[in-house]
Amino acid sequence: MSATVDPPSPRTDPTTPRQKINWVDRLIQAAALAGSIAGVASFFTEHPTAGLRLIAGSLLVGGVALAFRWRTAGGPRFGFTGALALALIGAGVFGWSVRPGATPDVAAPDVAAPALGPTRTTASGSSGSSPTAGGPDPAPGGTSVTVHRAETVVPLSARTEIDLDSLAPDWDVAGYDETGRADLRFSTIGLEAINNAELREATGDGPDLCQQATAQYELTLDEDLPETRYTCAITNEDRFASVRFNREDVRMGYTVFSSINLTITVYNRAA
Repeated sequence: MSATVDPPSPRTDPTTPRQKINWVDRLIQAAALAGSIAGVASFFTEHPTAGLRLIAGSLLVGGVALAFRWRTAGGPRFGFTGALALALIGAGVFGWSVRPGATPDVAAPDVAAPALGPTRTTASGSSGSSPTAGGPDPAPGGTSVTVHRAETVVPLSARTEIDLDSLAPDWDVAGYDETGRADLRFSTIGLEAINNAELREATGDGPDLCQQATAQYELTLDEDLPETRYTCAITNEDRFASVRFNREDVRMGYTVFSSINLTITVYNRAA
């Protein structure tokens, strides 16, 4: 008569490869999820490029780590394949975001200092003439207004404000102007007048066309820009400024505005 031998009990050692991988998986998944949430938040604010790279980096790192763990622990093939696919997607998106010519997140502008005051050449009593400092130059076209600040190209990044009456080299461009003197604000969704200033649509450059402008204007994301957009700003110190920009002067950060180059001439009204 032979003895009955009970079958061995199932292995429940908590250190099996499948069980050892669980807590590592959770940490990797939590880190990837946190990075993705932070990336989405950055993408829809003033740092869309950084947000996209953070999302792509989370996919890349999380996918590679999970693929390695599934491979070494003998997990199911579809898990390894899915993790590897996430890593490849993350690598592709990250590589696309750092490609040459990609739009960077724009920092505060560094505006070159223009001449603070115009000068005129006046004739002397002798046979020659010499340049001497004079008052404001008369505006072109024979009008009686004078130039407060000569034509200057001013780059603005998103979420900055500019004081068109300023004679400072940087036009007192700031992220937020607490003095209330700023006239225009450029944000991720457009260009608008602030602090009782006005922005109007003009038909061309120059003081005459600027003063004739009456229709209110505001640059928005859904505008189909012409080759050149002419506008006139009425400042909160009652000057007026020709403000123009070309289609290529407006740069996008995927779904929002990131920077703009404004060509500005500011005039004093006739006394």
